Formats: sequence, structure tokens, C-alpha cells
Amino acid sequence: MINNAGISYRGTVEHMDEASEMHQMNTNYLSPMALIRLALPYMRKRGRGKIINISSVSGMLAMPTMGSYSASKYALKGQANLCGMKCGLSV
Repeated sequence: MINNAGISYRGTVEHMDEASEMHQMNTNYLSPMALIRLALPYMRKRGRGKIINISSVSGMLAMPTMGSYSASKYALKGQANLCGMKCGLSV
């Protein structure tokens, strides 16, 4: 499975509105996680599977005007690492 969705709104913390922040979190983190949860039972049943998350350097390095974007990418990276360890699949 390949997760390749991404959206970025630039703005400092005080200039980012909640709707834009939630849209980024939904697109960049919550939606890929929902798809992973749907795919895992089938991958386990087959005894194999790969999950590829197309991400960004922002998932490792935060930038001043991209805090919400970086947070969403950090979250996906963290969950993917955990999923790889706990699920026994390639992530």
C-alpha cells in the first residue's frame, strides 16, 4: 500500500487557523492511518505486506512557517515506525 497524500499550509503558529491545521492533520496523518488500519488485517492474513508512506524532510526537521505540516509528518513517521515494529511488516 502506498500513502502519497499531502497538503501544506504555510504560516507561523499565531497565523495558522484551526480549519487549515485540521485539514493538514486529516490529510497527512489521520487518513493514511485509517487506510493502514484497514489494510493490516489483509496483510496479516496473507502473511506479508508493505506500507510505503511518501513523506517529507519536514517529518524530520521542522521549519518556522510549517509547524502544522511538520507535526503531521512527524506523527505519521512515528506511527509508521511503531507499526513496523509491532506488526512485523515492512513500513
